[in-house]
Amino acid sequence: MGIELAITESSDVTRDLASLYNWLNREGEFQGRVSMLRRVVQPGEMGAVSDVLTVALGGGGAAAVLATTLQVWLQQQRSHVRLKIGRADGTHIEVDAHNVKDLEDLVRLVVHGPRVAEEPDAVT
Repeated sequence: MGIELAITESSDVTRDLASLYNWLNREGEFQGRVSMLRRVVQPGEMGAVSDVLTVALGGGGAAAVLATTLQVWLQQQRSHVRLKIGRADGTHIEVDAHNVKDLEDLVRLVVHGPRVAEEPDAVT
């Protein structure tokens, strides 16, 4: 399964996306499984073209490793950063550096569906 990551708010989206790309590639679980894609914004969405990271998740505890990795990365950001985590079917959550509590449960919700949902409002 692939998970898409996009920076939706930042003082420098390009820099922060490159930082996240490098951060994920240093994590053994994701080495060689992270790609940067240019995504054309769909009709009805605002913007032009956006860069998106895709992470191919393996089995086992990949969702938990992803959540931990993203949480640490977000906590280390010096500026305000908002991150969208989603699947190709449109299921997604958005978190920011100031609100990363329970990120593991939210990432599992995106990856596996609503069986672990504690905050159904967080997913759209």
